[in-house]
Amino acid sequence: MDGIHDMGGMQGFGPVLPEPDEPAFHEPWEGRVHGVAMALWATDVPVGSLRTQIERIETVHYLTSSYYAHWQEALEAGLTQAGVIAPGEIDTWIERLAAGESMPVRTDPGRAAATAALLEPDEPAPPPGTSHRFALGQTVRVRRISSPQHNRCPRYIRGLTGRVERLLAPAPPPENDDGEAPGYSVAFRSSDLWPQDGTDHEVLVDLWETYLEEDT
Repeated sequence: MDGIHDMGGMQGFGPVLPEPDEPAFHEPWEGRVHGVAMALWATDVPVGSLRTQIERIETVHYLTSSYYAHWQEALEAGLTQAGVIAPGEIDTWIERLAAGESMPVRTDPGRAAATAALLEPDEPAPPPGTSHRFALGQTVRVRRISSPQHNRCPRYIRGLTGRVERLLAPAPPPENDDGEAPGYSVAFRSSDLWPQDGTDHEVLVDLWETYLEEDT
């Protein structure tokens, strides 16, 4: 995507201020939203891609709402679109709970086990040469991709060259759920990304092979 939803590398939004000892979630509801998403992905509930729904959030609302608020809106939109929940059902439940109705509780050991399995490490990449077009240490160029369709190729690295630092196991790119493509961790010099900053370090970006081409 090429809109405000791809903020990586953008300027003018102020400094990034790390929070000492930052918790995984700042509010209990954030953890619940994350847990709901994981449980849906682990089973056969047709929630779809969160990014597809997040990229439909209006610009000002996107910039003034929090990370997990984006997740929550995307989950509601995806589940409504799939017919899992009815339009307005969430608002109805909010009113019922506010009126004193007890929170419904459901236990599902199978779903819980499937959700926990999602947190296991991914399979290691195959040995070099078995499926990857590019080799470790090779210089590659990021393709100049411009499409309204969601992708995972950040704007700020398009057209730039980097070095293959690590091979990643093949996985389905977001543009093509029917097939897999090998992945790479590619190292870029910060002086190439943001020359006006006067800094010089490396930035690693994970990219599918379909986003890369030989540096000629």
